[in-house]
Amino acid sequence: MNPRQLLGLAGGFLLVYIVITLTNRPVVTPREPAGAGPDAAAASPAADQAGRVRGFTLLPPPGAPVDDASSLAALRAIAGTGARWVALRPVLTQATGTSPEVPADATPPEELARWRKVLQEAHAAGLAVMLRPLVAAADGTRREAIAPPAPTAWLASWERALQPWLTLAQAERVELFCLGSNMTRLQAEAGWRDLATRARTQYTGRLTYASSVEEAAYRQVSWWDAVDYVGLDAFFPLSRTAEPDGEALRLGWQGVVDELTAWRGQAPDRPVLFTAVGVPSVVGGAIAPALPDATAPRDEGLPARAAEALFATVWQQPWFAGMFWHTWAGGGRAHEAFRTADTPTAAALQAGYGAP
Repeated sequence: MNPRQLLGLAGGFLLVYIVITLTNRPVVTPREPAGAGPDAAAASPAADQAGRVRGFTLLPPPGAPVDDASSLAALRAIAGTGARWVALRPVLTQATGTSPEVPADATPPEELARWRKVLQEAHAAGLAVMLRPLVAAADGTRREAIAPPAPTAWLASWERALQPWLTLAQAERVELFCLGSNMTRLQAEAGWRDLATRARTQYTGRLTYASSVEEAAYRQVSWWDAVDYVGLDAFFPLSRTAEPDGEALRLGWQGVVDELTAWRGQAPDRPVLFTAVGVPSVVGGAIAPALPDATAPRDEGLPARAAEALFATVWQQPWFAGMFWHTWAGGGRAHEAFRTADTPTAAALQAGYGAP
């Protein structure tokens, strides 16, 4: 074989090697950084293949520590439904609805350690986490009505109160952090934008804020572009009828779709995440879901019908990022009408979430 033939043979082997190497090379999808764009959130690392956040809220059992064995078992039960997310809600307490600030010692170190264990157990169960610290007034004032005399000073104290939680979220690789919830009297403050900006220097996951939908409060927020999701506690009135059927509930959710679609035409282009959504299992629960009548008779089928109607309407929207159904369990008597574990609603959500 002459030198030219040897050269040609070597070149052929080289070409075959290159083709085989390129063909079998793994495809690497670049990871989108937090806050990289309005639609990036729908494809976040913890979202499932369909691009929807599928979650439940889990509240601590009344009178027990947050890392009680029943709470840790509930995390595994949630994962068994096909859900891939859980919302966890530490509570930071101030004295009254007009207190000038959130106390600097609102989070005892031992409480933080208990929540760390819960976060670790959630991840061990295969669940992504939204960590959602809440402020509560000891005098019973609703969050929507908290109105300190100096909003700017109060917001600065809230930012200080969030610091240990942001540090914990970063250390435990929490996927989503909620900067505040239902602060209707305060959420128009421009300082929230700066709070979000500074939070990103401490925490590299995604951010949201949870607005009430009462009186369309979410329209007051001018800084939605500073977070990754438009967060809504979506307790929309769905019916004027005490015992609506599935079709009536579907029409109710379709009205919500129409309202949010129209609003998004003028608002920042961020995916909409239902940071909490649910219907209490009482007659009339769809009329005012956020404020159920504790004396009303039970209607265990109502939240299941509402969930099925949501999957048929809201779930189909391209701007919808997913939801946290309120609630799996916990929270005591105030949340008993929302309890989903071992109810027909659990089966409806399991079907909608696509559990194997």
